[in-house]
Amino acid sequence: ARSLALRGIAQTWALRDPTAALTAADKLTDPLEREPFITSIARDWVRLDPDAALAYLTSLDKNRLDVLAAVGNELARLRPREILALDRSENTPVNFQLRMTAIQALANQDPDQAVHEAESLPLGGQRESALNLIARSYGGRDPDAALAWARASADQSRIVAVLSGIAQRDPIRAIDLAAALDAPQLRAQAVQMISMSAGTSSSDRAREVADRVLALADPALRNQALRGLLGMWGNTAPEAAVDWLVAHDVDAQGTYLQLGQQLARNNPGRAAELTARVPSAARSEWIQGVAMALAQSDPQSAVAWLAQYRGDPAY
Repeated sequence: ARSLALRGIAQTWALRDPTAALTAADKLTDPLEREPFITSIARDWVRLDPDAALAYLTSLDKNRLDVLAAVGNELARLRPREILALDRSENTPVNFQLRMTAIQALANQDPDQAVHEAESLPLGGQRESALNLIARSYGGRDPDAALAWARASADQSRIVAVLSGIAQRDPIRAIDLAAALDAPQLRAQAVQMISMSAGTSSSDRAREVADRVLALADPALRNQALRGLLGMWGNTAPEAAVDWLVAHDVDAQGTYLQLGQQLARNNPGRAAELTARVPSAARSEWIQGVAMALAQSDPQSAVAWLAQYRGDPAY
């Protein structure tokens, strides 16, 4: 109740006198109350009057780190150029955070300018972090230009990040581009990353990407990517993942065991029903996975269920 009341006070005070509200925040000693209070004020103030919030930020005592971070991050998302133009030469965690937030926001508005800002940073971890942040946004916004930029850099992590951005909008194209990469290790890394990402999205997208991965010519690349995709898909929609796997009779060692476990935890009856549909070569894996999941909740039921397969080669 107190937290809700403080949130309501913050919203009202941000409309009337946000500077006074942020000063009053110093009286809140509990971080669980103070941080949401400051964040709420900063968010509403920047939304209503970003010019005033920016003027406040430029004159703020640099020791007020939580206020600096809250107001600065909101402004960095809305007005990234102004934040990047401020003198943040001190290499502090808050300054790094504001710079990264601003560069990422700028990448969604003007990727070329974001690249320029990132490349102006000194060589080192911050510069590379900024460029990789841009790469994902750039890939989603302008795939061809982003891929040309990443390839020209010859930086493998940047290429993978661009492909990740492309995959958010067009995962099939991203898979095709990744599969065409020359370097075997980079190719495997990129295809695996895109496939696993698809497994965490909708079943329609996971199914679409699984169909495309299944058509890959390299069996090692294909099976590795399918294992990753089906493993992630099994966490969110195990029955859909199992249905796809059974329908396509894929040889992906270890996948049936993992999916059997995942489905049996959520729907043991359905897992038991599907056993007859599992290809004989994979049935031992499947039965083991289902039994392991059943044993975690009801060991006696697991033993009774297994008994029906006595004499079966899978047993």
